[in-house]
Amino acid sequence: MNSEVIIAKVKQYPLAFICGGVLLVAVVLTFLRSDRLPSLETEYEQTLTESDLMNTNRENSVNLEENLAKMQEIVTGIDSRLIDSEAATDNYRYLLQMAEKSGVNLMDPSRGQVIGAKAAGMNEYPLVQFSVSVSGPYKNVLIFLYELRTGKYIVRIESLTMSPSNQTAIGSDEVRASIKFSGLGIPPEKEPEEKKKK
Repeated sequence: MNSEVIIAKVKQYPLAFICGGVLLVAVVLTFLRSDRLPSLETEYEQTLTESDLMNTNRENSVNLEENLAKMQEIVTGIDSRLIDSEAATDNYRYLLQMAEKSGVNLMDPSRGQVIGAKAAGMNEYPLVQFSVSVSGPYKNVLIFLYELRTGKYIVRIESLTMSPSNQTAIGSDEVRASIKFSGLGIPPEKEPEEKKKK
């Protein structure tokens, strides 16, 4: 087969020879670049993940300023409900007001004790633990517990022991309750930078 015959065939079927050439080039390129296929698939998946994250962020950023203002309002509300463990008089007055409102007698209130020591370098909210005893009609003790749980401070009842009052006549509903509860305390202030350097 000489060159004249090949040229004649190319002139007779030009489209077939062009398509064959393109196909040959595509096969060679595919073979040469096949080692990059796994890395390209990984890159494609990473791009899809980033695209999904960007779409999620775009959706979440709607009304961002309003949501931030609401969050700051919530944080301010929480900060106003923190217990100052150093303010023993205020804490006693608070418990006394709740006892008077509930119609129970307040006995043996403890001073707030900070538990869970602050980790080094952290500015976390400490737990302040109290124990108190109250006596009065059963219904009023329950009212006191409700007031304690839903009052100004954010607290959790840790333990509750209830027994009939010693001075109770038979058939009376007078009880004595020993309550241990803890609440979120004001976090310690960060040390000033000048103090740390010394």
